Amino acid sequence: MRPKLEPPPRSCGNLAYDAARKLHILFGSQFSDDPHTWAYDLARNEWSDLKPTVQPPTNRNDAVLAYDDAHQVVIAVVRVADKQAKDEILGGHLETWAFDAGMNNWTRMKPNREPDGWGNRRRIMVAIPDRQVVLMEAYVNPTERVPGVDREQQIWTYRYGKVKPAGLQPPTGLTVATHRKVPQC
Repeated sequence: MRPKLEPPPRSCGNLAYDAARKLHILFGSQFSDDPHTWAYDLARNEWSDLKPTVQPPTNRNDAVLAYDDAHQVVIAVVRVADKQAKDEILGGHLETWAFDAGMNNWTRMKPNREPDGWGNRRRIMVAIPDRQVVLMEAYVNPTERVPGVDREQQIWTYRYGKVKPAGLQPPTGLTVATHRKVPQC
């Protein structure tokens, strides 16, 4: 496609397709600090640096993304370093964020409990639209020192907001009129 502007190369950035706005949202990097939220418009063959005023932590965040169609937001789970030594993250945690491309706004969600698995890049996230939930698989390894855990595959679910009715809804504002006379066929 060769658009005029492209995001710099990265290892492990993640994309999610925002169907409401017809944009591919790119965020995150494994080994670098990329303080950008990018959007790609296929119809225009254009990348845009959206430059939201607030973003999740961007330094080596290994973000995973999925699009919540019911609420029209991109959900991201990012790695945040608590302790670092040169090029190695020695301790950290995961954070859940939501990006509304229509408002160009990131929001830290602060669920009651964030997922485990901060130290390992093995996280996969996907939206399940008919359940209005995001499903994430995370691998927790012994170096993360989770009490009582020695290598474990974990499945996490996250719901952004209240469940919205799915499918067609009954029409509103209808009136019914009856007549005594039945038409002839």
